[in-house]
Order: sequence, then structure tokens, then C-alpha cells
Amino acid sequence: MVTVLNKIIVLFAVFCIIMVIVPATAGESIKRLIDDPIPDSKPDWNPENNLIAFQSDRGESADIWVMKPDGSDLKQLTTNLTLDLYASWSPDGTMITFYSDRTGGSEIWVMNADGTNQKKITNNSYWDGNPAWGPDNRIAFSSTQSGYMKIWVMNADGTNQMQLTTGNSSDDAVSWSPDGQYITFISSRSNDGDIWKMNVGTKEYTLLVSDTHYELAPPDNACPNLMSTAWSPDGNKIAFHSYASSSGAIWIMDADGSNKTMVYDRKGADYYSPTWSPDGNMIAFQEKILDSETGESNIVILDLNTTRMIPQNTGLFSLICLILVGIILHRRD
Repeated sequence: MVTVLNKIIVLFAVFCIIMVIVPATAGESIKRLIDDPIPDSKPDWNPENNLIAFQSDRGESADIWVMKPDGSDLKQLTTNLTLDLYASWSPDGTMITFYSDRTGGSEIWVMNADGTNQKKITNNSYWDGNPAWGPDNRIAFSSTQSGYMKIWVMNADGTNQMQLTTGNSSDDAVSWSPDGQYITFISSRSNDGDIWKMNVGTKEYTLLVSDTHYELAPPDNACPNLMSTAWSPDGNKIAFHSYASSSGAIWIMDADGSNKTMVYDRKGADYYSPTWSPDGNMIAFQEKILDSETGESNIVILDLNTTRMIPQNTGLFSLICLILVGIILHRRD
């Protein structure tokens, strides 16, 4: 005979196993590229030559570095005693755009893939940052030129600057779809930290995710936890950061916002800034250790072919399991 109290205890135990142990097993094929306490963040995977650009404090200041996907061949591209951040590759992989305050203002710069020929392409009194090089060779970026933080776009030489997003909200952390038809960005237009998609041609907005956590640029530290999204190379999926699982995890969804699936989450760390490998089989992202006194932040890679994914409807699955266990216990009475 199973007592009512015993039933409650068993059901509670099953619930804990499903909600705690099962999600914690998502994403088992992670690889830390540089496993040390130095803050590394905001990776961007080169679409052509398989290099990863990122920002790091491993020099004398926050600078742009590159490395191979196995963590080898580290090379420092910028060497300024200021902030050089938010690296984004050109479509052909031969150049990088980035943010820098080396001249006193917050501006967008470009350089060759080896760090040579560094040029400033914006020059105003506003905050310009978080550039993203698009497939049509235009650069989208965040700017306060209109009074609010908005998404703007310009030619690769800084000419023909135009505002893309409008409204009385802060829009930041832009990413392009592979065909250049859409952008995704983080916005406060509905709540702080929602992910929106905009058709660049029609200016039609679509809310995709409403449970992210947003840190408004400009950053207060050298390695900010930028909540940027990343489109898969085929344009069918979007990787993003979300607190839907109570901690900062990496998720994937369809390009229309459906089928949200958690791909990596671990206690003791938050995960940000995903970027896809050129073949779409792996995702690199930032791992920030929560209890680190040094601000430890690593670049890690997840193999999507071998990882275990947790759909967002885990709660429904848990309810079904609890019902089945309850039926079994009832029949034992």
C-alpha cells in the first residue's frame, strides 16, 4: 500500500529529476578554446578562412584577437591602451570591422584580416558601436545619432549612413540574415531585452523572443556580455542567449521564432554571443564564470551533431511524466 504522503514524495522527486538533472545535461560536447582566467568574449567566426575573431584582455587592454577553432595560432590584431571591441568579419573574410574609442570618441573602424590598414569610418560626437558586416557589404551598427540607441547602416567606407530602426526605444546588437533581407536585434520597444526581427525592405517588425536579459551598450567593462543573435549559414535558424531556463543559456530557434530549443546551459556560468561555424555544425560562444573574482570569460565551441538539446516545452514533458507516475502509483493501491 502506497500512502498519500509517499505518493507526494515520489512525485516531487520525479519532478526534481526532470527539471534539474535533465536540463543540466544539455550540450555535452563543449570545448574550451583557451582555458585560462583571462577574459575573452564576443567571438565571430570567419565565413571563409575558419578563423575566430574575439575581444580579449590578454594584452595590456581590451583588443581584437584571432585564433583557429582549436584555440591555436593566437594573434593580436589591435594594440591600443583603449577599448577595441565587437569584431565582425566582412562577407569574404578579408576584413574586420570593430568599435574603438582610441581617438576619444566611440567610433566604427575597419582593418584587414591581419590587423593592417586600420581606418576610422565614422566620425561624430555620438556613440557608434556594435558593428555587423552584412552580406551586401554594408555595415549595420548601433548609434545614438537620433537621440535613442538605434540600428543604422552604411557603406563599408562609412558613407551613405541611414537609420534602419525607429521608435522611442533602445535598439542594439544587430545581426544580419545570410540573404540580407532581415536583421535581428535586441530592443526595449516591448520589454527590456527582447529579440526582434525587421524586414530591411518593408520595415516590418516581428517579436521573436521576450525573455532575454539585455545590457545596454556602451559597456561598463572591457568584455561586455553582449546579447547578440546569430543566423545559421543557411538562414533557417537563429542562435541566441536567454534566461528562459533561469540561467543564461544558449538557445536555437527557427527564423520565424518557433521551435525554441536550449542547446547549452550549466550551473555556475552564463553563456552569450553565439556565432556559427561556416558549415553550420558548430556554435562558438562566450562562457562567463559567475563566481570568478577575475571576471573569467572563455570562448567555447559546441558541436551540434553530438549535443543533447532540450526543447522549451520541457514543462509539458514534466507534467506528462508526473501524470504517468501518478497513474502507476494509483494502480499499486
